[in-house]
Amino acid sequence: MSPEHHRLIPTRRPSRVLITGVAGFVGFHLARRLLHEGVAVIGIDDFSAVAPRRLQDHRLETLRRENNKGFAFFEADCGSPSVGALPFGRLDAVVHLAAKTGVRGDERARYIESNIVGFSQALQVAQTQDAVAFLYASSSSVQHPESSYYAATKLLNEHFAEAFARAAGGLTLYGMRFFNCYGAYGRTEMIAYRLLDALLLQQPIALTHGGNQQRHFTYVDDVVETIWRLLLRERIGHRVFSIASPHPSRVNDMIDLLVAQTGLAWPGHYDVPAQASDVVANPAPATAQAELEEAIAYHPSTSLQEGLQRVVDWALPAQQHWRGSRHNLRNHFPDVF
Repeated sequence: MSPEHHRLIPTRRPSRVLITGVAGFVGFHLARRLLHEGVAVIGIDDFSAVAPRRLQDHRLETLRRENNKGFAFFEADCGSPSVGALPFGRLDAVVHLAAKTGVRGDERARYIESNIVGFSQALQVAQTQDAVAFLYASSSSVQHPESSYYAATKLLNEHFAEAFARAAGGLTLYGMRFFNCYGAYGRTEMIAYRLLDALLLQQPIALTHGGNQQRHFTYVDDVVETIWRLLLRERIGHRVFSIASPHPSRVNDMIDLLVAQTGLAWPGHYDVPAQASDVVANPAPATAQAELEEAIAYHPSTSLQEGLQRVVDWALPAQQHWRGSRHNLRNHFPDVF
């Protein structure tokens, strides 16, 4: 394809964007990118995520240190009615990433408050502040909505956005189904970090399905690039995109790559029973890449090998393989993990 085909012609360029869940994994990386692009970012977070508070604080400190003039932060809960009273000022777009995450959780009230009430109120903020676009995080788990409260609430968000688009109109609404996003500054329970910990400690790790689960592990920079390009495109109405790497990989493939990249021996694993949410495969739609390419002239392309190498380069000291070490990530980054 010619370079012209891949050249995105923006229909608009936002100058002020509200990011909910800004201290979270994707929120942090997106804020960093928007600030780099010269976009003013207003972030809110209530620090209720499963990630350690120190990691969330570290992300915010990094944003302030790198761009303290373009970044403003409010500690707030999207599920609280008071969130609409915050002095956000004029907004061009709202990117709603705050959520109660996790496919294994059983806190029904919390899922409803955060993922349904919080979603509705974030959408209300976008409407009240005359934003042009409302982008929200959905999840690959909606392909199995019966498997968890999380998946059910995320699918309901998609239906709610569609109903809003038909009833109210006037907004660009994009739902983004993230497929197993990973990368630097990630949560400690992410599979890449769990596997690194097992390697560094030389301790077997618990796995379901013998590590043969297949997932579209998608590098966070690809996710952020996709969101940025969606922000540049105005299309009144609602549309949902699957944001996924081109090919699924097994957890065992990730293990093989990390072993090669760290030079450490794999300590083995032990099997644990799978839960309803632990599906063996969760493939992205066959049309996912083409739909993104058509809409924004881009689709995720970072290979698992390249993405994991970036994680290793961030998480481990330069040119040190930790052979014979008893350190783990929490020892290496005591102020973060």
